Amino acid sequence: MNRFEKIPFSKLLGTALAERLTDLILLLLIAVTLIVWQFDNFRKILKAPEISMDAMYMRGVLTGVLVAVFLAAIFYFLFVRLGWAKRVRERVRKFWGELAEGFLVLSRIRGIPLYLFYSLLQYVLWFLMLYVIFFAFPPTRDLSFSVAAFTFGFATLAFLLPVQAGIGAWHFVVIQCLMLFGIQESTGQVFALIAHSFSMLIHLVTGAVAFVILPLVNRT
Repeated sequence: MNRFEKIPFSKLLGTALAERLTDLILLLLIAVTLIVWQFDNFRKILKAPEISMDAMYMRGVLTGVLVAVFLAAIFYFLFVRLGWAKRVRERVRKFWGELAEGFLVLSRIRGIPLYLFYSLLQYVLWFLMLYVIFFAFPPTRDLSFSVAAFTFGFATLAFLLPVQAGIGAWHFVVIQCLMLFGIQESTGQVFALIAHSFSMLIHLVTGAVAFVILPLVNRT
């Protein structure tokens, strides 16, 4: 977008943050709807096996402390000793101004209802992608619509975690949800791998096609 439409990167980043904010609101609505609709199943999933992360947590804390000390030393040398603070402050002020302009794009959208409709439609189509796989995979073929909705809703919340494309977290939640409804863990693992792989494959293929078409359509 920066290259072909000449829009500053900071404004694009602000627009992306606005889209993420929309996604967050929709995910919260999905979560609340699921809790109200399937409260009994929600209580079951809270009892799913927990993963011990004590060792990973301690390593993360130590690493964070070391990185913070290193960055503080660099900051002191560059910004205090070399006098970069003033120049950087001016650039940061300009960047944050453009970022805020992009982030506030939601308040200036002309067709708010249409924007919200398209945003919701993305999740409906995303759910239907998963629901179709329920029918295509023999062990889950007889599961109900509510099971598919429950699995989709809580698995989608895994994308809130700072994990690229939900890899690992999404699979874990899907497996746990399916186990609640009598699907064996090994079968759930296969289902999660198939569902995630094909959904990502669709993004890769359509994204690649878009990258090829863009310079052809927008030659200027």
